[in-house]
Amino acid sequence: MSLSANAYRYLKLIQDQSVNTGTLADTPPAPIKGNIENTADKNELTLGYFSVSMVEENRYWLLRDNVANAQPNGLFSIKNGRDPILEPSSVSRPAIPLAICVSSGNRTSTSPAGWRF
Repeated sequence: MSLSANAYRYLKLIQDQSVNTGTLADTPPAPIKGNIENTADKNELTLGYFSVSMVEENRYWLLRDNVANAQPNGLFSIKNGRDPILEPSSVSRPAIPLAICVSSGNRTSTSPAGWRF
């Protein structure tokens, strides 16, 4: 699902008002104007937000031939709190060693749909 920035802001305001009410520091609830209006009476307060969304998937196959001198960027280490365990270079993959594919909660040796190998 996707959500526009304006729709997010509207829903966030609704959530904030429903959760943060009742203490002295909270602002009193007020009607939140959305993007819906009564065309017959413009002065009538109409509540609600109309939103339509779409998600598109685009698969792109990055060939190893297009990557020269690839180096780890440190993202794995930051996210996992450890350095990646790289497999040794081999004749079939001399330039880009990869993490060893061992079945676990984060990895699988089963090829996903559309996998070329």
